[in-house]
Amino acid sequence: MSKAIAKTATIANGATVSNVVDTLGMAIAGVKFPSAFTGATVSVQYSLDGTNFYDVKTSAAGALTFSKSVDDWCVVDPYTHAYAVGGYIKLVSASAEAAERKIDLILVSL
Repeated sequence: MSKAIAKTATIANGATVSNVVDTLGMAIAGVKFPSAFTGATVSVQYSLDGTNFYDVKTSAAGALTFSKSVDDWCVVDPYTHAYAVGGYIKLVSASAEAAERKIDLILVSL
Protein backbone atom coordinates (compact mmCIF):
# COMPACT_ATOMS: atom_id res chain seq x y z
CA MET A 1 0.00 0.00 0.00
CA SER A 2 1.28 3.47 -0.91
CA LYS A 3 1.95 6.10 1.67
CA ALA A 4 1.27 9.78 0.85
CA ILE A 5 2.48 12.95 2.54
CA ALA A 6 2.11 16.68 1.91
CA LYS A 7 5.09 19.03 1.56
CA THR A 8 5.42 22.70 0.66
CA ALA A 9 8.01 24.37 -1.56
CA THR A 10 8.40 28.10 -0.93
CA ILE A 11 9.69 30.63 -3.45
CA ALA A 12 10.73 33.91 -1.84
CA ASN A 13 9.59 37.34 -3.01
CA GLY A 14 11.58 38.33 -6.13
CA ALA A 15 13.09 34.85 -6.49
CA THR A 16 12.59 32.03 -8.99
CA VAL A 17 13.97 29.04 -7.04
CA SER A 18 12.28 27.39 -4.05
CA ASN A 19 13.75 26.14 -0.83
CA VAL A 20 15.08 22.57 -0.70
CA VAL A 21 12.39 19.89 -0.31
CA ASP A 22 13.48 16.52 1.10
CA THR A 23 11.51 13.86 -0.81
CA LEU A 24 11.87 11.40 2.09
CA GLY A 25 12.30 8.59 -0.44
CA MET A 26 9.01 9.41 -2.17
CA ALA A 27 7.97 10.66 -5.63
CA ILE A 28 5.90 13.70 -6.66
CA ALA A 29 2.26 12.81 -7.37
CA GLY A 30 0.58 16.22 -7.24
CA VAL A 31 1.33 19.95 -7.43
CA LYS A 32 -0.93 22.85 -6.42
CA PHE A 33 -0.04 26.45 -7.31
CA PRO A 34 -1.27 29.41 -5.25
CA SER A 35 -3.85 31.69 -6.88
CA ALA A 36 -1.41 34.60 -7.33
CA PHE A 37 1.48 32.58 -8.82
CA THR A 38 3.48 34.75 -11.25
CA GLY A 39 5.25 32.20 -13.46
CA ALA A 40 3.44 30.20 -16.16
CA THR A 41 5.39 27.02 -15.45
CA VAL A 42 7.63 25.42 -12.86
CA SER A 43 10.58 23.20 -13.65
CA VAL A 44 12.35 20.78 -11.30
CA GLN A 45 15.92 20.58 -10.02
CA TYR A 46 17.17 17.42 -8.30
CA SER A 47 20.03 16.65 -5.90
CA LEU A 48 21.30 13.48 -4.26
CA ASP A 49 23.02 15.40 -1.45
CA GLY A 50 20.78 18.48 -0.94
CA THR A 51 23.60 20.79 -2.07
CA ASN A 52 24.41 20.19 -5.75
CA PHE A 53 21.23 20.63 -7.83
CA TYR A 54 20.75 19.83 -11.52
CA ASP A 55 17.90 20.50 -13.93
CA VAL A 56 15.64 17.50 -14.55
CA LYS A 57 15.15 16.76 -18.26
CA THR A 58 12.72 14.48 -20.06
CA SER A 59 13.92 11.68 -22.31
CA ALA A 60 13.54 14.19 -25.18
CA ALA A 61 16.08 16.46 -23.39
CA GLY A 62 13.53 19.16 -22.60
CA ALA A 63 13.05 20.58 -19.12
CA LEU A 64 10.53 18.70 -16.99
CA THR A 65 7.85 21.30 -16.27
CA PHE A 66 4.44 21.69 -14.68
CA SER A 67 2.02 24.21 -16.19
CA LYS A 68 0.28 26.53 -13.77
CA SER A 69 -3.29 25.59 -12.92
CA VAL A 70 -4.32 28.15 -10.32
CA ASP A 71 -5.88 26.73 -7.15
CA ASP A 72 -6.26 23.30 -8.77
CA TRP A 73 -4.23 20.16 -8.21
CA CYS A 74 -2.02 19.12 -11.11
CA VAL A 75 -1.93 15.32 -11.01
CA VAL A 76 1.46 13.85 -11.85
CA ASP A 77 2.42 10.27 -12.68
CA PRO A 78 4.72 9.49 -9.74
CA TYR A 79 6.72 7.01 -11.82
CA THR A 80 7.87 9.97 -13.93
CA HIS A 81 9.47 11.28 -10.72
CA ALA A 82 11.04 8.04 -9.50
CA TYR A 83 14.41 9.81 -9.96
CA ALA A 84 13.63 11.87 -6.84
CA VAL A 85 13.28 8.88 -4.53
CA GLY A 86 16.00 9.28 -1.96
CA GLY A 87 16.94 12.85 -2.80
CA TYR A 88 15.99 16.50 -2.75
CA ILE A 89 14.17 18.81 -5.14
CA LYS A 90 13.76 22.51 -5.80
CA LEU A 91 11.05 24.04 -7.97
CA VAL A 92 11.99 26.82 -10.39
CA SER A 93 9.41 29.39 -11.53
CA ALA A 94 9.57 30.65 -15.12
CA SER A 95 9.32 34.22 -13.71
CA ALA A 96 10.47 36.01 -10.58
CA GLU A 97 7.64 35.82 -8.05
CA ALA A 98 6.01 39.13 -7.01
CA ALA A 99 5.61 37.88 -3.42
CA GLU A 100 6.41 34.77 -1.39
CA ARG A 101 4.68 31.77 -2.98
CA LYS A 102 3.95 28.42 -1.40
CA ILE A 103 3.51 25.47 -3.77
CA ASP A 104 1.82 22.42 -2.27
CA LEU A 105 3.19 18.99 -3.16
CA ILE A 106 1.86 15.49 -2.64
CA LEU A 107 4.58 12.84 -2.40
CA VAL A 108 3.84 9.11 -2.55
CA SER A 109 5.85 5.97 -1.91
CA LEU A 110 6.41 3.69 -4.90
